Amino acid sequence: MSDEKVIQHAFGGAKAMPDCPMSVESSSPVFHCNHPALAIDTHERAIRCAKCGAVLDPFDYLANCGRSIQMAWRDYKYTRTEITRLNESVDRLKREEKRLKASIRRQQQKAPILDVRGGL
Repeated sequence: MSDEKVIQHAFGGAKAMPDCPMSVESSSPVFHCNHPALAIDTHERAIRCAKCGAVLDPFDYLANCGRSIQMAWRDYKYTRTEITRLNESVDRLKREEKRLKASIRRQQQKAPILDVRGGL
């Protein structure tokens, strides 16, 4: 294999993504905004959407933040529990592997050596 030449082909790279051929529009006269950026006005004690200018209820905003933090904490706690469980499982499997290898060595040492060459 070392005497053979390896031929490498360079790919031209990925082409640019075409524009999306689909457009989703709402037929409702009500404007919908997911409020991606918020502006907090400390003087007026108001929370506004920086995109559409809508005034948001501070309590609803705080409740949504609380729910997000609660869900993130729950997910974090679950992930830590799973990591601990999997680490314990790996440790248990390593001990079992070590035990089985030792058992195989003992069995190989006990096995009698048989002469099966057929010399009667």
